[in-house]
Amino acid sequence: MAGFLFSLACVALAFGLGGAYLSKQAGPAAIGNLIMAGILIVSAIVVSVVSVQRKQSGLSRKAVVRALIHTGIAIIVTAAILLAASRITHEWDLTEPRIYTLSEFTRKVLEDLPVDIDAVYVGDPAVSGQERLLIERFAQASDRFRLKIVSPQELSPEAARQLERSGSQLVFYSGGRARKVPAMSERVILQTVLDFSMRASTKLCFLRGHGEPSLDGHGERGLSSLHGLLTREGFQTTDLLLAAQPDVPEDCEIVVVAAPEKELLPAERDRLKSFLDKGGRLLVFSEPGRPLEPAKLLEEQGISAFDALVVDEESSLFGSEAKGTEPIVNRFTSYHPVVQGLTERTAVVFSGARPLILKGSDPKGFVYSGRTSRIEMPAEGGTRGDGEETAPLPQWMRRDKGPFPLGASLERSTESGNEARIVLFGDVDFATNRLLGALYNEDLVMNAVYYLANREDQIQIRPKAEDLYQAPLIPEKTFAAFHSIALLIPEAILILGLVASFRRRRL
Repeated sequence: MAGFLFSLACVALAFGLGGAYLSKQAGPAAIGNLIMAGILIVSAIVVSVVSVQRKQSGLSRKAVVRALIHTGIAIIVTAAILLAASRITHEWDLTEPRIYTLSEFTRKVLEDLPVDIDAVYVGDPAVSGQERLLIERFAQASDRFRLKIVSPQELSPEAARQLERSGSQLVFYSGGRARKVPAMSERVILQTVLDFSMRASTKLCFLRGHGEPSLDGHGERGLSSLHGLLTREGFQTTDLLLAAQPDVPEDCEIVVVAAPEKELLPAERDRLKSFLDKGGRLLVFSEPGRPLEPAKLLEEQGISAFDALVVDEESSLFGSEAKGTEPIVNRFTSYHPVVQGLTERTAVVFSGARPLILKGSDPKGFVYSGRTSRIEMPAEGGTRGDGEETAPLPQWMRRDKGPFPLGASLERSTESGNEARIVLFGDVDFATNRLLGALYNEDLVMNAVYYLANREDQIQIRPKAEDLYQAPLIPEKTFAAFHSIALLIPEAILILGLVASFRRRRL
């Protein structure tokens, strides 16, 4: 009986301390469990004493004093543990998707917050749900992010109707502006914070006039999603019609050449070369079947791209029109700043990518296709941006075996004393509206922009609508996973049943 009472006391003690830790306060349930644990401990001691007294003719005073001392020590230890638990501020997020943990990118934005933001959350102050815990994490990460929780009864009728119409429970106020947060997720809340805090500094000029994707295009091939992402994170964007200008404008810090369908004019290539010689920054996207621009300038720096297609049937996006043409890539050069934070578990997806050629030690590749990838050459010889035919595949690059570089960068000092930087990708589709939000594509694109803007210290992985712990299941992996679930588990259950039956017969 004494052992049973002591077991119940341990259970009550565990639940009492657990409730006090999780809620950070000694609520009625926690206090009730702790009181019950104390009563059960005393009862267990009394039962033990009575049992010993029955077995023996008498009980010495020394034994009674020792039992009382042990009881007092147990009560003091319980109270001390409860006090220590109530003062603990560190929290562990044990949920698999880590829904209570802000991403590194979010924490970095909040730490460097340049403005004061007053957040008003409408909800029951006595109820602490997942949405409230999320917004509280924002307030804990920055002194300039101030949170106020109000009940619906405290709002004016007009304010209550506005919030009801917008479906929002959270409103931000900063610098005389107010903005409702449409959804309670880390990604949406962060975007609203960025709208208040980020000031446009670096200007990106997108080359136009040669069939490039449009910044305002909302179709699958447009760049409106990238345009919005750049604006939210404090970058200016504009179109650049270089053929109508004597030179690249001085306020253009980064020139973007997004896979033009037509070749550039010789004067445009000269202006890009002059821009680079002054320490300019160049972000180039290429695409199979289109001229690589500015090809000659890139080759002079030791970096180029074949007019061929990287194919990987064993690791490709499910549902692609042509199997293997949209490889899922998770091979990154860990030391390169563009892929900082990207690992084997944070894949990107390309669509129709060209393999890059890196000559010498200056160009640095940072993202590569898988070892099972291969190259498909076009049926007819392609052309480079300068009108010459594409060089044949070199002997050291085998068509049937990867990995092949799909993204690379180059840094060099110019005669003016500045540092010129180039980033070249073998694909443009991964930055368009169709694929920018897939996997970690937006991180790869934006990290390249931050690298070109000399803001490597701000490179972080952005919060996702849903955390991805592995690359999406390709067909082969899906079939293997089905076998594991549909065959191995029932087989294990059957084997255990046979073992139990055999052992039962032997009894």
